[in-house]
Amino acid sequence: MKIAIITFSDFNTNYGSMLQSFSLGHYLKKQGHDVVWIKYREFTDESENRIALKSYIKKILLKLYAIYRRKDLLNTKQNFEAYKQKWLKYTALYASEKELEQMTEEYDCCICGSDQIWNLECLGGLRTPYFLKFVSDDKKKIAYAASMGDYHFKDDEKKSVAELLQRMDYISVREKDSVAEIHGLSKKEVVNVVDPVFLTDIGEWNTFSGESPIKGTYGVCYFVRRSKFGKRVVREAARYYKCPIYNLSDNLIYINGTESQYISAGPMDFLAILKGAKFAIGTSFHLTAFSIIFNVPFLTIGMESNRARVNNILELVGLEKQFVTESDNYKEKIKELSNIFPNYGKLKQQIEKSEHFLNKALS
Repeated sequence: MKIAIITFSDFNTNYGSMLQSFSLGHYLKKQGHDVVWIKYREFTDESENRIALKSYIKKILLKLYAIYRRKDLLNTKQNFEAYKQKWLKYTALYASEKELEQMTEEYDCCICGSDQIWNLECLGGLRTPYFLKFVSDDKKKIAYAASMGDYHFKDDEKKSVAELLQRMDYISVREKDSVAEIHGLSKKEVVNVVDPVFLTDIGEWNTFSGESPIKGTYGVCYFVRRSKFGKRVVREAARYYKCPIYNLSDNLIYINGTESQYISAGPMDFLAILKGAKFAIGTSFHLTAFSIIFNVPFLTIGMESNRARVNNILELVGLEKQFVTESDNYKEKIKELSNIFPNYGKLKQQIEKSEHFLNKALS
């Protein structure tokens, strides 16, 4: 079967987005399917959308912030482009719903997901391609591990979202808290599945990522949001373990006291560095996910924006206490990092459930 995937992987430099995209495609290819990623980015008129304007301004400020490290920014873009060229096969660029409806690439099925494709706050409004509106009625439409993050549809959005969901043939979501909300709108069965990165096993990830370029004992930090509390945790970990901490943070978030030598690493290099670390600290869902896969001790810095996403996966492995907030004794948690032992039983069951969902949807 020819399958087209639409998600966020074509235009950003976020490790999680890139790796989850690859992993879903890798799983589908192992089942004998031909896979292509849809290159879609709708260019919004910022004057008509306050959230988009805010996001645009933020991006400009981040670029100004990183201007004194232009080399890092350039290296990041080059490394991510090299990754996409090697691991992901894209369609032509489509910049609107109308263009997508006229896609020249042929496919039998379209999958939306994973990532926060249904978080309308993140997107700056409703983006109907991520609900597969452009896909014709005669083609199979599947949502795999679509995420809303901590977002809930507003009353004036529900009618439009419900109409989009009701066209889908199979629906699954990444957070169990989203199941009831999506079922209520779609009137369809909604399955809670794992993020695509768990569809690839540790042996395969080890093969794809290779060896860490760093020798000796070290830690890793990876932030996708700025956090003053998170920086305190990182500094305390460096003090306690007396080892360097390599900063791989998104958007070139520099952290005093850490090593930024590899902050521009590509996605597979990110995995190589992470799996060789003594511990990992950060705000990222996918840092948590890959720390679990590679059995790297970790602390996830708790924020309202990552609570639902991260706690879902922590509950599966019995590590809810690794979600640390300012009300916790983080210094004690740092000392206890060597005593982290994930229970993979429930996670394995959830992976099997997720594989069953995909295989049934594609049969």
